[in-house]
Amino acid sequence: MKVIGKSVLATLAIVLLLCIKANAQDAQGWSILPYLTSGDGGEKSESVLRSGVGIAGKYNFHRYCSVLAGIEYEYRYGKGENFTQREGLKHIFRIPVRAEFTYRWFYINLGPYIERATNTRFSDNETVDFGVGGMAEIGGRAQVSKKDYVRLGVQSQYCVYKGTLDGQSYFSGNGYWAIIGIIAYEHHF
Repeated sequence: MKVIGKSVLATLAIVLLLCIKANAQDAQGWSILPYLTSGDGGEKSESVLRSGVGIAGKYNFHRYCSVLAGIEYEYRYGKGENFTQREGLKHIFRIPVRAEFTYRWFYINLGPYIERATNTRFSDNETVDFGVGGMAEIGGRAQVSKKDYVRLGVQSQYCVYKGTLDGQSYFSGNGYWAIIGIIAYEHHF
């Protein structure tokens, strides 16, 4: 896990350095992206549906390279009978940071995130303190005015958890893998 984390951070650093190195005359400035998400993903061997809303700020270093950071709320609802016992783990707040490459109508972005539930109790003797993971998104955008775009994409997430079981702290690789659809409105300032 540590090797994967270091290689992801190294890749992000290289992408950002390439973006910063771009000509200043091509800089595009700031954007804001409100968005909606919906998808499915396995969590502790259960299928978990998820829907969310978020907002991100985007800084364009160059017409092709940018960085996004924001906050997201996600509501999770499960199909398994055990999921109904985990009321607090249904409400999740996430802070993602992503590097993005855009070419004409196509975009791809990736980066890390951290998430936390409003109530961390998983069962009588177990809590899930927080999750960390990575996300990647690919999609397209259509220009609707000089400064506005509508974006449609597919996002993939993988998350691992830090928890406590019977008073012992653990870091679990048995988190979740999710595939999520996303629709966003991008406004350039």
